[in-house]
Amino acid sequence: MKQLFKDTVTVSVDDIVPDPNNPNKMTKDQAKSLVYSMEKFDDVMPIVVDSKTMMVADGHHRLAAYKTMGVKEID
Repeated sequence: MKQLFKDTVTVSVDDIVPDPNNPNKMTKDQAKSLVYSMEKFDDVMPIVVDSKTMMVADGHHRLAAYKTMGVKEID
């Protein structure tokens, strides 16, 4: 089976940089629903970042949800 993710590491959410050009937007209700879902079911997909810049490639909304939840580190 092909490995989907090269490395999974634990990092501080403060070290991850959101891409300012991310076109995806969420309403407040959608953001609340995401936080609820992550608290209830956990997160099943990692946040994908560029290892050199620490900029988010995929997972902007999950990163925002983690910050809302007060999570300090993720892996």
